[in-house]
Amino acid sequence: RSTGISVVMVEGKTVSGVVVDAEGAPRPGVSVLATPVGGGGAVGAMTNAKGEFKIKGLAEGEVTLTVSARRGGYMLPEPVTVAAGAKGVKLVVVRGLIIAGRITDSRGGGIANAWVSVVGGGRWVRTRSDGSFRIEGVEPGKVRLQVWASDRTKQVEVEAGDESVDIRIE
Repeated sequence: RSTGISVVMVEGKTVSGVVVDAEGAPRPGVSVLATPVGGGGAVGAMTNAKGEFKIKGLAEGEVTLTVSARRGGYMLPEPVTVAAGAKGVKLVVVRGLIIAGRITDSRGGGIANAWVSVVGGGRWVRTRSDGSFRIEGVEPGKVRLQVWASDRTKQVEVEAGDESVDIRIE
């Protein structure tokens, strides 16, 4: 029995290229995401040992490329918009700033295994046994940090690049 509905599958578009640092060295292990300009879900790929990426299954139109490189803290200074189907895209990443410090309790003791994140920035870490943390690849300017420690939470505003942040959770 026929429903009268037909499904046509088409092969999606591909965006491919390479991620390099400011000196031109390839950056392996970088996650590259392509988000449709008009909205929709992101599709991504990881760069290989040569810094190359290939994102498949994209719809017709433009996509905005962003990167996430937790190791080394690399970032794109600005998102890059290209047409789906673009080949040979060169993404030059730069090192972001660092935010580092310590999460402490009311007595000044370090809180281990607390989560610290940059609100809206896609960067998060867990504190070490002494409560210390280090977040790399943060964009310049003031940012909000969110801290979760067991049943306690706190948000504070800090300047990217500050490596002596002390957040006390009461």
